[in-house]
Amino acid sequence: MKYIKTSSRGFLLLLATVIAGTLCSCGSPAGKPGAGGIAISFDDHFIKEWYELRPLFRKYNAKATFFVTCPDSLNAEEVAMLKQLEKEGHEIGFHGTVHAKSTELMAVGGPKGYMETELEPGLHHMNAAGFKPTSYAHPGGEP
Repeated sequence: MKYIKTSSRGFLLLLATVIAGTLCSCGSPAGKPGAGGIAISFDDHFIKEWYELRPLFRKYNAKATFFVTCPDSLNAEEVAMLKQLEKEGHEIGFHGTVHAKSTELMAVGGPKGYMETELEPGLHHMNAAGFKPTSYAHPGGEP
């Protein structure tokens, strides 16, 4: 238990240092040496909630990547919200067709089964909705 408390404090100190260093370097123009930043990503299917964060993103000139799962169930309103997020400079990524744990899918169907179950159908739906995701966050993290 003592180790966990010490590790938590150390982690928090490290995290605070990284964030402070990043924020201090934010004065540099983007893409220039010394420019800092923080990668922000969201996943699953909370599109309305993501959309409602737009004022906060605008306030801080922040960009995020939104990894969409189960794209076959996107309705027209959700597609429109994602299109607006994309128009505002956010990335729309892919997070799987059925949101299954990759290790479990691979164990059952191997790489081919994984591609046919988790990747190909969802990418087809994303493309049909007008999205061309270039990044993928595989599902299956433990809570």
